[in-house]
Amino acid sequence: MESMRWNWKQWPYWLRGGVIGGGIIVLSSILSLSCLYFLTPPTSWGFECLPFAIPSLPIIEVLLLSPTTYSFSSATVLSIEVAIYFILGSLIGAFVGYIKKKKGQK
Repeated sequence: MESMRWNWKQWPYWLRGGVIGGGIIVLSSILSLSCLYFLTPPTSWGFECLPFAIPSLPIIEVLLLSPTTYSFSSATVLSIEVAIYFILGSLIGAFVGYIKKKKGQK
């Protein structure tokens, strides 16, 4: 049974990077929505919560330029963000794994 358990150090680098990338965007979305809901006063524009939304801004900016954006739900936008950040994190993780493998061969 012990061999069936996966721990973080046994994961390939691309998977670690993808999980970190997807986790960053999920955590960012939770923090920014919580901040808007709980911490901002009703008369505020919500700029206090901008630091939490920074990871989402590039993707939201691209989606806002699309004419079909208005038909997307929040869950769809979050799913798109998680997929994009998972892919980016996986690419970075694969690159790190490649570099570490090269160093280990020397």
